[in-house]
Amino acid sequence: MPAVKVFRPAQGQVEFNTPSGNIGCIYTPKGGTSTYQPRDGGPELSCSRVEPSYVTVILGPKGPAALIKNPGEQGCCSDATKLGYGNSWSQGPFSCQSSTKGLSCTGAMATDSS
Repeated sequence: MPAVKVFRPAQGQVEFNTPSGNIGCIYTPKGGTSTYQPRDGGPELSCSRVEPSYVTVILGPKGPAALIKNPGEQGCCSDATKLGYGNSWSQGPFSCQSSTKGLSCTGAMATDSS
């Protein structure tokens, strides 16, 4: 069974990347932070993929995932904690599984495979 990684929140948010650095995610808890409030109050998981095309997928507490095909920002994948291949992450209603094929994340009512 793959290890479940728990990362300590920085100002309430959790950031992690895949080992390739091509996919990066930010988890924001319910209620948001002092500098960011999710549109629906949260919690929220926002993941960006750089290649082959830059996209952002946002999972909220309910409903389908939102796909932004050209987010206009290119700030993905800083030097955040790496979620190693074969490992998983879980917080709130979200969980993600990292593999050499990408990152698969689910929420209470939504699924994203980037």
